[in-house]
Amino acid sequence: IGYDTNINSGPGNPNVAVPAFGGAIFTLNNAGVATKDNYAMVGAGLSARYVVDPRWSLIANVSGNGRGHQKQSSSAFNSLQADANAGASYRYEKHEFSGVVQLGLYDVNGARARNQTGVVGEWTYRMDGFRQVSSYIQRGSLSYPGQTIRNADRTVIGTSYAHAFRNGFIAFGGAYVGTEKHTNSAFPQFGDRLYGLRSGLQQEIDQSLSAFAGLSYEARRYYGQDLLFLVNRRDEQWNLNLGVNWIPGQFWRVTPQLSYTAVKSNVVISDFNRFVFALNLRRDF
Repeated sequence: IGYDTNINSGPGNPNVAVPAFGGAIFTLNNAGVATKDNYAMVGAGLSARYVVDPRWSLIANVSGNGRGHQKQSSSAFNSLQADANAGASYRYEKHEFSGVVQLGLYDVNGARARNQTGVVGEWTYRMDGFRQVSSYIQRGSLSYPGQTIRNADRTVIGTSYAHAFRNGFIAFGGAYVGTEKHTNSAFPQFGDRLYGLRSGLQQEIDQSLSAFAGLSYEARRYYGQDLLFLVNRRDEQWNLNLGVNWIPGQFWRVTPQLSYTAVKSNVVISDFNRFVFALNLRRDF
């Protein structure tokens, strides 16, 4: 359960000057302006590994969640999401190589908003029991039923490093670059180049309690000019996550968490801020 200050990632000001109409002021409808509401979410997942021999394993994961909002006026943003992947991994000494096929479905207000298919390859090198390096490449297709001009092919390459210290402190950092290449050449404004940085810390306080923090940054540079705002869109996004993991009993986890997202864009309707407070309860089997 939680509280979200901007469930639709909308701008705070409903009055927008549109350069394509000589700077005339247009007023966004309520669905396009930042909306606050309480929400509840329920989800479940299953992960499996079948060991073929000491080196080869088959792996698969499936998960899904649904999110609903308290106000009737916010029901248009209720969502369902499902993700699945399956593949194989190969271990050799300190190395592990894996490859999976991915499928993702995302519905909003009972209608399909996005489909995602793709493949991911990953290499992990464990230097010892405390340090590891991982690199990956992801190739996928994004399709938007009813809005096919937004369809894109996404490619991302990234790497990360994680270090666990003997006192229970964990730190990681990573970087990635990629593209979302528009599939319709008549609409280059829906494709972009991107790069990003991620970092995180976790400190064990005792056997049942730990605190964590994460910070990420992503920049997106779009290929074509926005037809209404007459600029090539440029976004910079920051995400900050702060929280605590509490384990009250075996297989249970309670996580209060505060998240902040800030997107700065030269297209005003894409510029927004968002706070989310969530209280998550998780049961593992």
